[in-house]
Amino acid sequence: MLPLGAAQPMNDDARARLASVKARLAEHAETMKAFAAREKEYNAGNNHMYRPNIESLDAVGTQREIEDVSSLLQSGRFADYSLPGGYGDKRTSDMNQYLLWLQERQQVISNPASWSGG
Repeated sequence: MLPLGAAQPMNDDARARLASVKARLAEHAETMKAFAAREKEYNAGNNHMYRPNIESLDAVGTQREIEDVSSLLQSGRFADYSLPGGYGDKRTSDMNQYLLWLQERQQVISNPASWSGG
């Protein structure tokens, strides 16, 4: 418990930090909601979770897919599952390869002149 008179009104810096924390919590909640939606795509019969073809993703879709796949990899829950996905005519079931392609796509979108192909 605070001593009487110790509580002070929030200053602008404290309000900004609180708003930042609230925004990060809301972002985390959205990530968890997306993660739960992706789990529904999981087909328990064949251990596959199908991903979109990276070539069809725009900048926002690419970033979301990077976040989703990174979350899946970090969770460790999907280590035993394949992740069929593709980039143009290339196909893979390896989450790490798919993530690498996503990062390549992100580079192409953000700076097409720097892309040397892959």
